[in-house]
Amino acid sequence: MTPYQEKLKDSRWKTLRREVVAHAGGKCEQCGDNRRLQVHHEYYLRGWEPWEYDPSLLTCLCDRCHRERQGRLEAVHIGLAQVLRYLPTERLERVAWLYLCEGMKEAAL
Repeated sequence: MTPYQEKLKDSRWKTLRREVVAHAGGKCEQCGDNRRLQVHHEYYLRGWEPWEYDPSLLTCLCDRCHRERQGRLEAVHIGLAQVLRYLPTERLERVAWLYLCEGMKEAAL
């Protein structure tokens, strides 16, 4: 398996990264800085390559905002994992599906 940093050298990732940065106007989408920009995956899916994500799932962030976002997401993941370990899998799937359906209804309004 190729280390993640090597995957970021792939031409497909570089093309997608350029698209995301250009869509953001060459600025951090959080603070507006235009230095040391990175492209943040809002989430990862097992087995997907960095360039296989839809651009809507990627965010252009400066180095500082990227580190802050990563830290917050890690804290959320830890907290969520603590809650989820007490839910039976079938209940978790049902709750996730209902949440998704409600979110889709709200988005349509």
